[in-house]
Amino acid sequence: MTKTLHTISLHPVSLPARRRALAGLALVTLLFSGCEEEVEDPSFQAWCGDTLCSWDLEAGRIARVGTWHPSDYGVDLVETPTVLSQVTGKPTSERMDAEGLEVPPEDVESVCASLDGLYVPDTNDCIWQVSSGTGGCLQFDVTADVEPGAQVQIEVDYGADGTVDHTQPMAASDWEPVSFLTSVPTWPGRMRFRIHKRGEGRAVIAHFGVRVASGCVDPVTVENRPLGVACEAAAECGSGVCAPIAGWQACSECADDASCGAGETCQVLLDDAHPNGAYRACRTTP
Repeated sequence: MTKTLHTISLHPVSLPARRRALAGLALVTLLFSGCEEEVEDPSFQAWCGDTLCSWDLEAGRIARVGTWHPSDYGVDLVETPTVLSQVTGKPTSERMDAEGLEVPPEDVESVCASLDGLYVPDTNDCIWQVSSGTGGCLQFDVTADVEPGAQVQIEVDYGADGTVDHTQPMAASDWEPVSFLTSVPTWPGRMRFRIHKRGEGRAVIAHFGVRVASGCVDPVTVENRPLGVACEAAAECGSGVCAPIAGWQACSECADDASCGAGETCQVLLDDAHPNGAYRACRTTP
């Protein structure tokens, strides 16, 4: 469900709230520092019935089978095509988990101000920035037995907006571990990784790991950033608009009320359809 957010004036921060804010800032610093990022269940061990619990089956059929050892299980891409995918990474911004951070309801507004976030009075929520970017380099670690005719490829969707931005053949066979580096954009946002079987033949994957690395040679420049991704200039956004949210800017559909139609205002939205964080769009005024 789409939620409309409204800003209000912020009050001075009390000492207890400042202490909680410092704890929150420590968390933000950790998120900014680029900790290792891996896909969930890279070895395909968690099954929910006949499908994987942590992976999305977009097409085809899969099965739980033995790999290099009959008791070491992996995933068989049975049909053609078969597509497994998973969204990982952090959005630019998200709703602060006040309860999880032990912030009392009466302190949410002041803590939000200390974090340079956007306070939502209607629900006593705070939208805060949780990622400022990535190192621009990922390492893939793959162990599989893939016949050439299976034509399995790894696909990367920057921003998880439905567009495949990078493809890499999965050249792995006889359970020999293979590792390679791939450059990715440095801007913050979700990523969707796909394992796509396009041809006929055996394709059994024992391990598919992804982690933050260094050593990539050529940086990737993708300026068509999706809605919600942090930006500094309009030219970086696919929408052509970079608008202020709170202490950061994000790719949006509008920058101010003047760009909206009659009866509409340029509002801040946070919804599941745009997983990279809060953005602005023209909506009818309640």
